[in-house]
Amino acid sequence: MDSTRDAAEGEVATTWGQVAARYGVSRDVVRRDWRAAGMPALPCRWEVLDAWRATLKKPTASDAEDPLLHDAEVLQARRAKIVADARFKEGQATVAQHRARRLATDLVSMATVEQFLTGFFTETRVQLQRLPEEVAAAYPDAWRENLRDDLRQRVELILAAIHGHVLAATDLRESGP
Repeated sequence: MDSTRDAAEGEVATTWGQVAARYGVSRDVVRRDWRAAGMPALPCRWEVLDAWRATLKKPTASDAEDPLLHDAEVLQARRAKIVADARFKEGQATVAQHRARRLATDLVSMATVEQFLTGFFTETRVQLQRLPEEVAAAYPDAWRENLRDDLRQRVELILAAIHGHVLAATDLRESGP
């Protein structure tokens, strides 16, 4: 198969005219004769059509000695196997394309992720900073001040650790792909 020709035609044949032009036959031959001979339905990948067309080639002189080549049932079975194999490969290619599309649609933009994480970390910081006052209020006056100070220090350590992770993530983004 000629890759230059494939690039110009695309990977998939969609019309009888495209198939006729590629193989140098008339549109009527494709529509009438090839379809009757079991040509795969359009749209169809060129490689599938190439494999199917290979089954239509005329026998050579060396093939004349092979009695199986003259048995119509054997020829039909061979063609059917080649077509089935080609359709199987086409199915595999289609599954791979769907999988790639699904992966592409599952991606979230960097801006959306940054916006979400900014909101998440802001709310986390606010809630953690409220914690010392809220917890200390539930204890007797004699313990409140010391408890509040201890909790504030621990909250500040937690926020510093989170900040370090945020900076590491920022470095990843800036050095990304």
